[in-house]
Amino acid sequence: MRRGELDPRAAAQSVVAQPEGQVLFAKLYNDTSPLGTLRGNRPALPGAEVPAQA
Repeated sequence: MRRGELDPRAAAQSVVAQPEGQVLFAKLYNDTSPLGTLRGNRPALPGAEVPAQA
């Protein structure tokens, strides 16, 4: 892989790790209120098109 190229596997793991961590903390603290922000906080992959907010 050349410098500056995106490793799709590593990028996918990073995208999945954020919500997994939030769910883990929600279970740990027995509080689901922070999970409401999961959808809006997803990071966009470099080069991916992000749909416009309706």
